[in-house]
Amino acid sequence: MTKKITIATTTILFFVLLALIPKTVGFERLKIGPSDVEASLRVNYPIHLSVAPPEDVIKNYAYWRIYYTWSPTEWDSFNWLVMKESGWNPEAQNPDSTAYGICQFLNSTYELYGEKTSDYKKQLDMCVEYIKDRYGNPTKAVEFHKIHNWY
Repeated sequence: MTKKITIATTTILFFVLLALIPKTVGFERLKIGPSDVEASLRVNYPIHLSVAPPEDVIKNYAYWRIYYTWSPTEWDSFNWLVMKESGWNPEAQNPDSTAYGICQFLNSTYELYGEKTSDYKKQLDMCVEYIKDRYGNPTKAVEFHKIHNWY
């Protein structure tokens, strides 16, 4: 019982202190919530950003995936790819192929990375893994896309 109280008290104290201590980058105040702190603690990364994450729910989820997989510097490249492919629409369907979703995976790509779904989190998780496996990072995927008009 004492151990549970100590952990709960420590966790509450941590979040209270987090709310009281301003997190700043330049002149901008960052919005960091409990789920971001928990994710940071889970992967043992510090919480510091060069750019505040986007407000849109789908883009915000993608931003944190990019942040923890590579770094915030890869965000612009990832955003460029997704804008070219689907404009961030998790239900985008190419009328001329089986390409579907945020990252416009073909059925054959879904077979390798997971089931075809309209769930944006699953799509983005698969997309990050695909880019990591095939190109290493979004910047290299963009370089390939600019030459071949696909990635």
